[in-house]
Amino acid sequence: SEIYGIEGDIRYQLTDALSVSLGANWNHARFTEFPGAPAFNPITFAEVIIPDASGYRMARAPDFTATAGASYVAELGGGQLTLSSTLFYTS
Repeated sequence: SEIYGIEGDIRYQLTDALSVSLGANWNHARFTEFPGAPAFNPITFAEVIIPDASGYRMARAPDFTATAGASYVAELGGGQLTLSSTLFYTS
């Protein structure tokens, strides 16, 4: 198999209490050679054999993922309360 890609993340502090973040990942994960590869047929629920899986995507290796998030910190009763949210996308 062959795997390569690129990933980037950025975080920006808008105010003392509010920050935002963005991230993205592009991944190329393919089999270069895989004769007799086992596969699952979702229609018949049976295992099948692929004669040559060269060029097929690897399982659980998405081509693209992205995140976006925000975090807010508030002073509360002698401590801090942090509210945060993150959105996640995967291909």
